[in-house]
Amino acid sequence: MAGGNYGWNLWEGNHCFETASCSSEGLILPKAEYSHQEGHSVTGGLVYHGPSIPILDGKYLFADYVTGKLWTLPTEGGNMLKVGELGINPTAFGEDAKRRLYIASGSGPIYRI
Repeated sequence: MAGGNYGWNLWEGNHCFETASCSSEGLILPKAEYSHQEGHSVTGGLVYHGPSIPILDGKYLFADYVTGKLWTLPTEGGNMLKVGELGINPTAFGEDAKRRLYIASGSGPIYRI
């Protein structure tokens, strides 16, 4: 939901973050979260509809900036799944005219998924 209140800076995932008031009233809470044992900073992604990897079709791909782990999340419910480790610090996702996804890294290269 564009323009919604996702709880910044009161919540981290589904957990109250350093505030006296832990009310979630009026907030849009996440559909999934992972612990700090798995990662530390989500780099938002895109839903995959590309031609190259049919098993990922319709899944939201995102990554963790600190660990470089790549995750999928089904758009219609289901569990988050770690796809692998990228070996980079992902900073952004993009899509070309053929619906192929790309990941940019903090060091400059852009990688096609």
